[in-house]
Amino acid sequence: MFWSGTLVIADDDGVMFYKERKTGWWWYQDPKQESKNSEDEKLTLKPIKVVPSIAAIPDELLWNLHPDQFQELLLAMQKKAVQNPTERAMADYTRMLDMARRKSVVFANASMLYVQQHPEYDVAAADPITTPGRVATTKQTTKAIEDKIKWAVGSYGLIYFYSQECQYCEAQTPILKYFAEKYNWEIQPYDTKIDTKVAQTFNVTVTPTILIVGRKNGEYLIVSSGVVSLPDMEERIYRGVRLLEGETNVENYSTYDYQKGGVLDPPSIFLNK
Repeated sequence: MFWSGTLVIADDDGVMFYKERKTGWWWYQDPKQESKNSEDEKLTLKPIKVVPSIAAIPDELLWNLHPDQFQELLLAMQKKAVQNPTERAMADYTRMLDMARRKSVVFANASMLYVQQHPEYDVAAADPITTPGRVATTKQTTKAIEDKIKWAVGSYGLIYFYSQECQYCEAQTPILKYFAEKYNWEIQPYDTKIDTKVAQTFNVTVTPTILIVGRKNGEYLIVSSGVVSLPDMEERIYRGVRLLEGETNVENYSTYDYQKGGVLDPPSIFLNK
């Protein structure tokens, strides 16, 4: 009897089985060792440039090296000292390191003096770090924020998205009430569990979320997502009003009114030329 069907050709493993069928399935042989080329096993290293001692080189020459040359020599002295930390190698490296420190002091001094003589580059003049300066800055900042928020009454309002189950909202709600009383702003609250369509319209998924909305054109910005303190909220609303009014853009979004045109106003660099 003959079976009709497709002729099956054994693969390489099957051929080897029939050729070596006497050994059986459980016969084990150690695998052949792969031949290794001794040339491949050789460690190939780049040739190392021998760096001589700098003991005889005058300080003036090292001092006036180009920064790229100075950096290269300093790194070479460091590597030499690491490889063979002899007294001579350590002396050369320490000498270069000390000179690098001195040059950095000179550069810092020159930069300090130049900025001091050119106030248009002095950040400390516009944003002082001294205690009296910080007090004056805080007063200016507070006045700028409060004046702008009061100016925007009636033209802008807030939308407040909250949830009854949200404990963070319990902390945010009293802050918003105080803000409304302080500035007489209108705040429209929406419960995201009830007013789902409104939340979807503004793509709100986090509570609490506060939005600032312009009455004229309906433009809005997210003030905060999550709990925000009163000072932080006031600052964000101040910046939001200025942005929506076209007084600022992304380049000087964090610049206050009294800083406009100064060193802390990035686009002003083109006005001072």
